Amino acid sequence: MVELRPITEENFEDCISLDVREEQQDFIAENMCSLAEAYVAMTCGPVVPMPYGVYDAEQDNMVGFLMIGYAEEGDEDLPEPFYCIWRIMTDANCQKMGYGTAALQEAIKIVKEMPLGEAKKLCAAYSLDNGRANRLFKNAGFVVGEPNEDNNVLAVLDI
Repeated sequence: MVELRPITEENFEDCISLDVREEQQDFIAENMCSLAEAYVAMTCGPVVPMPYGVYDAEQDNMVGFLMIGYAEEGDEDLPEPFYCIWRIMTDANCQKMGYGTAALQEAIKIVKEMPLGEAKKLCAAYSLDNGRANRLFKNAGFVVGEPNEDNNVLAVLDI
């Protein structure tokens, strides 16, 4: 079983010590960078961040990181309020165990509760070159848009 727990002073070090495999590093920012982006967004950004540690509840240890965002104003891709999976990663030592899929399902449950406001869409942007991310979001029911010139896509789930 997987639990999402907010990143706090108590689990911050565990979070920033997580890392993906070397071949995945071009696809995702380090967790320290993600938490810095969350701080900046909280002080002056259009997206409200919700960073979580992904925990194996039975072993009570952090196995990944997930950050949800909420944009009340929308943007050019989604002109109405939306939630997004801003980051999702599983530590290199914990991959291929179902943690990413379970964490995404937990995030979808959180978003459906509309904790920061109403929205009809949950989205995720990623490189189509990241086959794991593409499978993860497609298997969860996200509809994947057309790639842009950088081969990045926007995947959208109705919530």
